[in-house]
Amino acid sequence: MSDATTDSWFHALRLPDGTVTPGRFDRDTPPNYTLWGALALLRHLDLAAADCLDIGTMDGLMAFSLARAGARSVVATDVVPRPTFERARAALGLDVGYRTPFLVSDVADVKEPSWDLIACCGVLYHVFDPLPLLVTLRRNLRPQGWLILETQYLKGEGRARLSFEPGEAGKALRHANTFFRPSHSALCALMETAGFEVVTTIATLGRLTVLARAERPSAIRTRSASTRRVLDRYRHYANYREAVDHAGLDAASAPAVVGYSGPVGDFVLDTTTRRPASDLEPEWRPSAAARARYRLRDRTAWLAASIARRRLLPHWPQPDGGLSRPRSG
Repeated sequence: MSDATTDSWFHALRLPDGTVTPGRFDRDTPPNYTLWGALALLRHLDLAAADCLDIGTMDGLMAFSLARAGARSVVATDVVPRPTFERARAALGLDVGYRTPFLVSDVADVKEPSWDLIACCGVLYHVFDPLPLLVTLRRNLRPQGWLILETQYLKGEGRARLSFEPGEAGKALRHANTFFRPSHSALCALMETAGFEVVTTIATLGRLTVLARAERPSAIRTRSASTRRVLDRYRHYANYREAVDHAGLDAASAPAVVGYSGPVGDFVLDTTTRRPASDLEPEWRPSAAARARYRLRDRTAWLAASIARRRLLPHWPQPDGGLSRPRSG
């Protein structure tokens, strides 16, 4: 018989009976750290009237967290079905839809935007074409809707650079499905070009989480003058017919219904002081040596990110460990 402690779990989840699923990391690696930025943002989003889509859900931690945060509806998707998702959903008793197999191309031909919030975590660096992916996500969001995007990135790189990992000289590619890694500034510019205004970023151990709002291109407050020029002028180039339709995105329509009341700007999240954002997550209890290692990595990452942005980045405010009711923004 299948057992929650021996199944092949991707996420470390605390189930109602007290069972903690093992997740994919060993004891001295922070469990679920790739989702820490996304889970921190959920505490500041008012999802009471929101229809949410989670792309690449794996065992469902993000989808279940959206449901627990009060979302009106949540649909979780993945390229293949995972029995562990089904086990966790049944144990938690949550009304979360599940669509598999599901590819990003399955939502590329949307006629009307369907979602108030889309979570797309751990997906961008696996696709061949990151900008068309962002354009697709933007077309699927209602005006003023939100995207929570999490990805690997080039930490400490100050230039707007996009690295194609298979071609990086002298680097051993750990996974054959890792392709593009953007720098912080490159990812922000990509998202702005697709029609998003970047509101908040949270860096964690070589990963970057971005909270961005689906905004009218003419109203986006860009981080560079060059991106502003693209948003203003690209639509007038008659010889180009790319997927992004800046003029169409500027058309008025009913806005989404999600408010955000959290910090705005660029942040670094402390690994060793961070506490679980909800009771779905287990505590991290590393060895003393591992904790010291991560404390040094946090300090190094903070310095690298601050130098790349040429200013001292603040640390993301640490949660109190409880599951709080989202506030309207």
